[in-house]
Amino acid sequence: MTAPQTVLLTGGSGFIGAHLARHLYAAGYRVEAPPRATLDLEDPAAVARFVDTCGPDVVINLASPAMAYVRASTAAEAEDAKQRELRVALALTAAVRPGTRFVQAGSMAEYGYSGRHAEDAPCRPVSVYGRAKLAASLAVLEACAASGIDATVARIFGAYGPGENERRLFPQILAARYHDRPIDLSDGSQLRDFIHVDDVCTAIVRLIALPMPLQPVYNVGTGHAVSVRMAVERIAREAEITASRLHFGAMPRSVVDEEKLEADITNLLAALDWSPPQRFMATAPLLPSLDPEAASPETGPST
Repeated sequence: MTAPQTVLLTGGSGFIGAHLARHLYAAGYRVEAPPRATLDLEDPAAVARFVDTCGPDVVINLASPAMAYVRASTAAEAEDAKQRELRVALALTAAVRPGTRFVQAGSMAEYGYSGRHAEDAPCRPVSVYGRAKLAASLAVLEACAASGIDATVARIFGAYGPGENERRLFPQILAARYHDRPIDLSDGSQLRDFIHVDDVCTAIVRLIALPMPLQPVYNVGTGHAVSVRMAVERIAREAEITASRLHFGAMPRSVVDEEKLEADITNLLAALDWSPPQRFMATAPLLPSLDPEAASPETGPST
């Protein structure tokens, strides 16, 4: 019997990482997901020792120090975000052996401007987070090409689902079930390619199983953007939050809030013969897949 492949998963305690670990186990992989207290990913020597011990066949880097800088406002903070992101990425790529498959988690923020984006579209990120992610993506691809590592950047669009940070939009809408205050929102006309976290994980698990070399970048989205307003109204309706409480236009948009961010997933579809569904456009109830508390015994949480 062939031993299961080993996946080194960084960021395994984060939003996407926790879901991805479950998907990987279900697919039969052996998963090494060291917590921060066990492994300092910014320490190249420590990373090299850990990689040498576990000998991963696949590395999936979801760790992102730049997440702590999403509200950064100074040039020094922006540079710190980029350098920390680079240290993690380069420590991992330097440690893994040739022949390893490497998936670097990227972001739609790497594009930096409104539109429907294919992977070969120019990247002009405007946010601190987007610039840091792009720097790491490019560094991973360059380092891996030089050392015989089969690498790709999974450029993830608007991931959402159970376990998302409570400060983000959808968790805040769901939390409004427990109070009766008005819910202040932007105008909501922005178009976003929202993709459920389980569909992100399915795409990544299928990518690492492909028999052929991976392309440098794959957009991981649904290919169908919907308006923020439509998404909020759908969640509110299913959560039995009255429409009168949704105060669209009460808050200004962020200065880096692009009008449209939609993934061209032609390459993902061709590689996987599958594309993530746009659940906001489906007729099935959305809430059970968004909030575990809403799952009935019959439906259960989405997997």
